Amino acid sequence: MLTRRDLTDEQARLTMGQAMSWLELHGDEKTAGFVLQHLFKRKAIPAYEICRVAAFAHDWLSRHGESVDAGFVLPVLLARQDLTDDQADRAVVSAMSWLRVHGSLDTADHVLPLLLRCDLPPARVRSAVLLTARWLGRHREEEGVAYLLGAARPRRPHGGGGRGRCAGGPGPA
Repeated sequence: MLTRRDLTDEQARLTMGQAMSWLELHGDEKTAGFVLQHLFKRKAIPAYEICRVAAFAHDWLSRHGESVDAGFVLPVLLARQDLTDDQADRAVVSAMSWLRVHGSLDTADHVLPLLLRCDLPPARVRSAVLLTARWLGRHREEEGVAYLLGAARPRRPHGGGGRGRCAGGPGPA
């Protein structure tokens, strides 16, 4: 239901409420990643709820952050423009940790460009560029990977954006 775009506002609120209730009971389970992924893809998450969703995501990532499945939660988390600076920084830390373990996977290219667009301190920029270079080295013969080179351009932080704030990418759907 979270992926449906034809819900009325009331139906969307009810669906989000059900998802949040489910996360309260099952948020530590590996399957919660699917719910988190689709929650973050929703544009209209009220400000008071985004903090709760981000807290669920960070708790889930603390348990499952090095699993392959985290590669589906991290891109939508990094793409959110409505995270606090602390939440954005925690997302960056989680993404860097995941990439150190899974940086050669085909799906790492969903995390790398969003990470490269974050307002990172110099040490993290170097790490992100190194991780991207390693991925490109392994996938250099594949067509269509050049977009990662363009993603390395720094972007201005969104809003007040402190360090860790991510600005750009496809954004939530």
